[in-house]
Amino acid sequence: RPSVASMSAYERAMEQERQRLAAARERNGEFVRAKVEEKTGMSRDLDRAFDLAFEAGRDRGPQGRLGGPGAAPGGKKRRRPEADDLAACAVYVRGLPLDVTWSRAEQHFARAGDVRRLKLYKGPDGRPKGDALVTYAREASAQRAVRELHGSDVFGHVLDVSPADFS
Repeated sequence: RPSVASMSAYERAMEQERQRLAAARERNGEFVRAKVEEKTGMSRDLDRAFDLAFEAGRDRGPQGRLGGPGAAPGGKKRRRPEADDLAACAVYVRGLPLDVTWSRAEQHFARAGDVRRLKLYKGPDGRPKGDALVTYAREASAQRAVRELHGSDVFGHVLDVSPADFS
């Protein structure tokens, strides 16, 4: 992997996200192992089974394993958008109610187009910050979100929707 100094802000953010997901995957595996061992008394072959399961899907990602939106017909990989494409498809949102649910936020932002990813930010204490990063399937949807959803109302809160800046 390239050194941190040579990475763009987007690449650094993606590397941090990869590390966070790897740590979460490890915690989840440990939790499941403990529960299975607790209920069944089996532990000998569980570690190897989990390792094989994670290795089998690691290169395809969750969408490819499940045949979801990221999977292309015939098992062929779809072209992933370049970083510049992703930045143009993303908007940053401020002013969300602290108790807004992911599904309610996704429903609101889907008014502008197909939402590919929605990240509701939390502070170090785990409490919602009222900010979100929304990534759309198309750049036109992100532009429409800025145009039409900026200043919109969600449960009495006025939203500030602006193009995402990864610099």
